[in-house]
Amino acid sequence: MEINEDILVTRRFADIDADIAATEAMAPPQGWDEEFDEADMAAVRAGVARALAPDARNSPA
Repeated sequence: MEINEDILVTRRFADIDADIAATEAMAPPQGWDEEFDEADMAAVRAGVARALAPDARNSPA
């Protein structure tokens, strides 16, 4: 039963995981300030990925 739940979770988040991977592969924005470290950029990429997620686009702002 637990394996089935794992499979369902994996399927449920597959699109989100793909969006996150695509966002993480993006080049830093123009004018990127080198004071930002990779942890800062990872946080930005994760935020962008969440904003692009289908559930976020369909929810009221």
